[in-house]
Amino acid sequence: MRAILFFLGTLVLLNGCAVQKNVTITTRPPDALIKVNGAERGRGTVIERFTFRNPGDVFYVTASRKGYQDRTVTVTRENITESLLLEMKPQVRRISITTSPVPAIISIDGKPLTAEPASAVSADVEFTVDAEDEWITHTIAAERQGFIKAEQVISWTDASPIYNLRLEPMRKDLKITTNPPGATVLIDGVEVGKSPVLDRQRPFDFDVTSSKWVEKTIRVIKPGYDPIERVISWDNGQTDYQIDLIPKQKTVQLLIDPPDASVTIEGAKVRATPTGATADLVFTPVDDKGTLKTYKVTITKKTPEIEYYPTELTIGWDDGKTDYPVKLREVLSQPTEATALDLIRQDGEWKLQAQKIRTISMKFVHEPEGDQPQQIVKLNPGETIGSLSVSPDGRHLVYSVIGINSQGEPTSLMFRTRTDGQGGATALSDGRSIDLTPAYTAGGDRIVYSSNAAGRKLSIWSIDANGVGGPVRYTTGETNDLWPSVDAEPKPRLFYQAHVDTRSDPRLYMTQIGTSLQTDLARLGGLMPRVSPKGDSVLYVLPNERTGKRDIYRVGDKGGASEALTTGGSDNTDPTWDFSATRIAFASDRGQESEDGRHNFDIWVLELGSGATPRQVTRNGSVDDMPAFDPLTGDAIYFRSNRGGVWGIWKINLRSDR
Repeated sequence: MRAILFFLGTLVLLNGCAVQKNVTITTRPPDALIKVNGAERGRGTVIERFTFRNPGDVFYVTASRKGYQDRTVTVTRENITESLLLEMKPQVRRISITTSPVPAIISIDGKPLTAEPASAVSADVEFTVDAEDEWITHTIAAERQGFIKAEQVISWTDASPIYNLRLEPMRKDLKITTNPPGATVLIDGVEVGKSPVLDRQRPFDFDVTSSKWVEKTIRVIKPGYDPIERVISWDNGQTDYQIDLIPKQKTVQLLIDPPDASVTIEGAKVRATPTGATADLVFTPVDDKGTLKTYKVTITKKTPEIEYYPTELTIGWDDGKTDYPVKLREVLSQPTEATALDLIRQDGEWKLQAQKIRTISMKFVHEPEGDQPQQIVKLNPGETIGSLSVSPDGRHLVYSVIGINSQGEPTSLMFRTRTDGQGGATALSDGRSIDLTPAYTAGGDRIVYSSNAAGRKLSIWSIDANGVGGPVRYTTGETNDLWPSVDAEPKPRLFYQAHVDTRSDPRLYMTQIGTSLQTDLARLGGLMPRVSPKGDSVLYVLPNERTGKRDIYRVGDKGGASEALTTGGSDNTDPTWDFSATRIAFASDRGQESEDGRHNFDIWVLELGSGATPRQVTRNGSVDDMPAFDPLTGDAIYFRSNRGGVWGIWKINLRSDR
């Protein structure tokens, strides 16, 4: 109705003489400021009602925009139309450009202003602004053979429109080496030092009359050798000039086990032999004392089945030694693909995003020493464990398997299996929704998890631990909720991680199940909350905004001040309680594998309240994370790992580690 009235009201007679008409005013560019008789009406499209009370009434419509000339149009009763477009022209400035010391081809933004070399030129240049409302600059340049191209960036805001471009002679760094080194080097009769000499930015003059470079003479003098002269010029920019005498040289044989390796010396590949590789090396002295040059050798080998660590050695003159045996060491690590599902904030909204990431695993599954782990769950290649939880009676595991379908969308399934690894796995979900972060309640009768079964947002649900009956929804707000944890109170409380679209930081909430009241536990928010078996405190993870590294914190079950349990620059995550609430296990990259010096995630245990430092549990070199204590004794830990090249769930005893 409002649109109809607007249409009908575009031309109305008032009191029999006044005329009114609605005019749609637009500008090009479209975001210019529109004024009518000096009064601002806004930017972009403006609908203005013009009222003509007298035949001679005139309205002045003006468009203003940085980077453009103001445009004003008069509107009278005779020329008024339903639409008015004000096209604006960029700002124009006349500039003057001169060159010295020689005429040159002058250009603006790469477009020549002169066909022949000139000493001065003038031009009208348009200036406007970019999408950020900043003045768009232009580049003026002067070019002439034999000189460095002179350039200058000019802007509308320059104080003067007059510019001078000075062409400097071409310069280059002269690196003059001799074999042997230490010779006195002169250029055009002036000593510049002893070789090797780096004569920086030596000017080379160009005779514009003859169109030829002016030559220079290098003279090298060293006791015991005849003086040598070399005439040089610009030489297409050549910088290195070497004058050689006869150095020591030998043919070296690299005897490599196993053979068929790739060998480079000083970055250059050398020829292979049935037993390794061979190369002819020249050993030039590097000082006046006769110290001979040495060579850096790099040896690599990789087959479809086996890869070896790169080996480096240095070869010197070594009294003429020619044979160098090399034993290669096998690489025991391998890339292993993983799927990661993360909530990413885009356009003011948290969205679930799936991506494939590259992790490193070891080809072997054993620990270098101590108790050896037992594999409980083994996935197929390409599948990834999302998270896991152990039932309070220690008999079952619940875990999620995540992936990406052919359309690039995330997928997930929840499974339950026995902790002894027997009997196979039972599916607890059908894959029609995204079901993540399952966890047993304190009583063990139900499993809580995150799911988008009710729509595009993730909320917290629960199902019977045996998989019977239908799911029950616990959270219903317009948030994405993850990582549920339920305490053992008579009226159970739910702790979870919530992503609120209006906030960039994930929040930690506590709510009593069956109510809608929420308690925000931590001022800075956090991730992966886990309530203590005693119900008095909560573990959570908080990333450092500056470094991206995560640390583990503890806060009271009703909120308050938080206590940092890990610090020091490593990445710490996946905290979990033991049954007595006196220890926590977590994943951290603070360790360093002896095999190749990498930092990877291992399982660590920290005794609380004792001032102790964390103790490392796993050292395989693969990714070990998502720990969960054996809930009955606390003498074992279940964890996720990619050891062996596939993702699975493992169990390792702690008795020898306590």
